[in-house]
Amino acid sequence: MINYNNLRRRIHSVAVLFFLKLINLTFYNLKSKPLSKPPLLFLSQYIFDLNRIRNIQHGSYKLHRSISTDPTEFIVSDGHGFYYSSHFKYPNINLLYSSRNNKIIRYEEPCILLSYYSSHFGHFVGDCFGIILAITNYKYFNNRKVVFIGPDTVKKFMIDYFGESKFIFIESSINSNLQFSDAILIPKISQYQNLILAENQLFQFIKPIVNDKVFFTSNRTSRISNISEVISLFQKNGFIVMSATENSFDLELSILSGAKTLFIENGSILLNSLIIRKSLTYVFTGEKSEFLNEQEYAGGGIYNSFKWDILEYIYCNEFPSNKHPYSNQICIDLLKLESLINHI
Repeated sequence: MINYNNLRRRIHSVAVLFFLKLINLTFYNLKSKPLSKPPLLFLSQYIFDLNRIRNIQHGSYKLHRSISTDPTEFIVSDGHGFYYSSHFKYPNINLLYSSRNNKIIRYEEPCILLSYYSSHFGHFVGDCFGIILAITNYKYFNNRKVVFIGPDTVKKFMIDYFGESKFIFIESSINSNLQFSDAILIPKISQYQNLILAENQLFQFIKPIVNDKVFFTSNRTSRISNISEVISLFQKNGFIVMSATENSFDLELSILSGAKTLFIENGSILLNSLIIRKSLTYVFTGEKSEFLNEQEYAGGGIYNSFKWDILEYIYCNEFPSNKHPYSNQICIDLLKLESLINHI
């Protein structure tokens, strides 16, 4: 006998999931048990209208504290701070408090401020790059400069493609409190929104450089203990080996975009491939990265989940530490790697 109630519930569940996939809305519940791969991605946390962003009244200063002892840069407005995750707020509250008496630098020019300029782990690309690209390109803001605090490589990219006059560049190492008298404050957005914005904008500027085989590495023994042997193996098999510090940002993106076969380390350098690449990517990682807790997911896994469906993880022996699992030192099995290369 058919249970029509159960049948209707199943049909409804399938219909809802199909609708979510159809309109590309996805989700991830941080309160659930951690998953090695999220079921899809995750819903955006904040939606905002660029035409209705709050404009700080001219003549009334808004404070931006720049903390040199931490990679984090974020805004304090009307006594409220903005940060990308509650998991890492307490160390930064203490840093903010300790910097309250720093000297003040004032800016009078009309400008645009992000709510924060990098996360607890310094993931500028994962948290800030996309929204900076979008607002720089947005004609509504033509009469305002964008406040930029970020890596020198990305700074050069922005100057090359948009011109220096579009920005107020501030060194992240400055140990001062910055005040802006005529600023627009951009609301916080989710990491997913930022990465989507980066991907959508970059295809206007980046042209793929086609290569058959590329290995992208930070070239640090602290990440891969046998990195010299790994590089030799890749070179022996015809791979281009690219270090994260040897090329300009746009050239690096072009190579990552055009690589037919790409091997890469897990961690922050993976983000550069996620914003430009749509094809399969092999990622070296430790076994502990398969099971992230809530805080570890907020500090790293959330970025990888942006394009989890194109990532093929190669799990390696690791040396546990008190760092994030993505930062643990690993040792790559050369025999298994060579076997994989020969079968690709």
